[in-house]
Amino acid sequence: MSQQPNIIFSMSDDQRHDCMSCANHPFASTPNMDRLAAEGVRFINGFTAVPLCAPSRATHMTGLYPHQHGVVHNRSALNTGIDTWPELLQQAGYRTGFFGKIHYATAGGRQPGGSPHPGFDRWVGFRGQGDYNDPTLIVDGKEINHRGYNTDLLANYAEQFISQADERPWALCLWYKAPHGPFTPPVRYTDIHADAELPAPSTLNASLSGKPFSLQNGKPMGHEQNWFPNANFIGDKTWKVFMRDYVRTVQGVDDALGRLLDVLDQTRMAENTIVVHTSDHGYFHGEFGLADKRWM
Repeated sequence: MSQQPNIIFSMSDDQRHDCMSCANHPFASTPNMDRLAAEGVRFINGFTAVPLCAPSRATHMTGLYPHQHGVVHNRSALNTGIDTWPELLQQAGYRTGFFGKIHYATAGGRQPGGSPHPGFDRWVGFRGQGDYNDPTLIVDGKEINHRGYNTDLLANYAEQFISQADERPWALCLWYKAPHGPFTPPVRYTDIHADAELPAPSTLNASLSGKPFSLQNGKPMGHEQNWFPNANFIGDKTWKVFMRDYVRTVQGVDDALGRLLDVLDQTRMAENTIVVHTSDHGYFHGEFGLADKRWM
């Protein structure tokens, strides 16, 4: 690259490592994630220090462990005096934008999704977890009601940001709500994979010998006992419904990522743009009887 590269940082919420077709998922279709894996690097051995939304996101924004930046749970704020990489990029002459879910509060008590966080010229967020359909988005500090699907709307704003006439290099975060609960897919994917075979988790009935005390003696978080195969697994969804809706929702994310890759190709910015896609943490799909992500 002969000049300062543009940067797209795409991040799912609760997308586990193997929910991509390039990771040999049995039925997910993620051609745009697959393209990044084929044309770049896929990291297959990664870890999150705290498998919760806010701590992981603060780590992604600062490069620090949760015990260093202070966001050790979903209701704690970033410590004072910590620079984020968007702030540093601004100082280096970048135009910066954030689109989606940040979840943690800044030092001084600004609420997640409320006033724009330091380091961003453009801000489109929402309070807390937000809504999948017809969400209220906070656009540069102003709450605006929208019609449509959350993931698609965020991609619209990100496309506008990329296409803005400006000579400066740019960097954006597109941090989706999806596929976080309640795992609501876009309407266009409501019925796909209806006939997909769902192999049971290989460790569904595995021995708990040697496992943590909490796993051996506690009620699994996020679902009822004896859920497999037809009782509710998490929320109001049976395991079979959850498994399909989870993948459908991830495919909505893949669509949004693909839209940005198309814009890069069409505007000839692809060769000077770094694109990263990741997740804040994984998610149990019934392994050892577990749902959710907090068990680690």
